Amino acid sequence: MKLNFILCFLLVVLSSCGSSPEDYYNSAISAGNQVYVLRNFENRLERLEKGLQLGPEDLVLTTPTHVRMMEENVTKLQGKLGNEDSDAMITSAIAYMEFAIETAKNPKTLAAFEAAGNAPDLDAASVALEPYGDYLDSVFDKREAVFVTYDKAVSDFAKKHGIEMKFYGPGASSK
Repeated sequence: MKLNFILCFLLVVLSSCGSSPEDYYNSAISAGNQVYVLRNFENRLERLEKGLQLGPEDLVLTTPTHVRMMEENVTKLQGKLGNEDSDAMITSAIAYMEFAIETAKNPKTLAAFEAAGNAPDLDAASVALEPYGDYLDSVFDKREAVFVTYDKAVSDFAKKHGIEMKFYGPGASSK
């Protein structure tokens, strides 16, 4: 009798420890939402395009904090690997975050952030960012490619499990 109770108790505990499809999905979406290392840069350029006169903004200052948070999340996501059903989605979320971490640590990225942060208007930003044009184009092209893979994996997983899609990604749009 005591043995049956212990076995039942262990079964209940072990079954409650497993993650549901929604847990895996939410982890992947959370990861995607953390990939905003380029967003402050893009937002500043968008405000300059609208003709807003802006003072200097230290876009480099928050980068180490963003990187640290993403690195911690990559570690958490790696702990979720091993479920055949969700591995493609989790792996794509890890790849998306690792791309953002690599980009944020690149000295060219930080130099472009500094140049844009010191530009008071769009003309000044265009001149300041000119030396980084090819590099930034390649960063945004690569981000788009990594995001497309991530988006497909997340979307496929959500559809397979009947999960309502959430807002995420570079444009924070939903599919």
